[in-house]
Amino acid sequence: MRCRARACVACVLTRDAARRGAAWRRAVEDATTALRLYEKYLDLREQGAIEATLVRLYEIGRACSWDAAAAQLGEAATAL
Repeated sequence: MRCRARACVACVLTRDAARRGAAWRRAVEDATTALRLYEKYLDLREQGAIEATLVRLYEIGRACSWDAAAAQLGEAATAL
């Protein structure tokens, strides 16, 4: 099973990356999301928590079949 970017974003940043407006906004939102993911990576690296976070991310992703909406619900929204 392939890891889906939207599900990863939903788990890591606890937001719905699937919500998008006009086509011109997509690039801005994608760049903003990429920056937020990078900042989260830096925080996790500083804490020494990258490996544990990736393990948990894959547990959540597999449990919800990499569905972004499902990943935001319940435990997944606060897990990472």
